[in-house]
Amino acid sequence: MLALASSLVDQARTLFERAIQEAESVGSKPYRAWSEFRMAQTLVGHKDADGRRALLDSARTVAKRHGLGRLERMVANE
Repeated sequence: MLALASSLVDQARTLFERAIQEAESVGSKPYRAWSEFRMAQTLVGHKDADGRRALLDSARTVAKRHGLGRLERMVANE
């Protein structure tokens, strides 16, 4: 069961990394921020606490800069 959960987190991480790259390629900062936030959520309880914090910090910065109030509140609650 644990192996399955770990595998699913790895798959989700790969998909979110791809989404972040695609958002960067088209210049969509809001989409990137939402993808970073969702990726950070998948990392709850995993070894990469620093990576999770960096994702949340980046999402928070973009949310503030672009007036994404809902995202900003959600990041603050993490």
